[in-house]
Amino acid sequence: MKTLGTVQDDVSAVRDFVSQIRALCAQLIANPFNTPAAEQLLDLLLEDAPTTEHALERLLQSLINGRASNGTQLFDVLGGRRYPAPNAAFGVGTAA
Repeated sequence: MKTLGTVQDDVSAVRDFVSQIRALCAQLIANPFNTPAAEQLLDLLLEDAPTTEHALERLLQSLINGRASNGTQLFDVLGGRRYPAPNAAFGVGTAA
């Protein structure tokens, strides 16, 4: 993996890494004896994880220092899940 320069480069690197991890894990869940998928996952973790970790650190530092335009947008781009506010009312089993 190459050295990254911009916030968008870092976002792309993290998203690509997560996507690859998810795909390989899905293959291994479907077939735990899938040796090529296991080897690819191990290679990915050994070779690309350190660079991706640095990219994620830079993204988080950008959020802390205010260089990233909007933390919510950045979280969405990274594929984060949105959860309701802690005080949001839930209507489980009742009609509104």
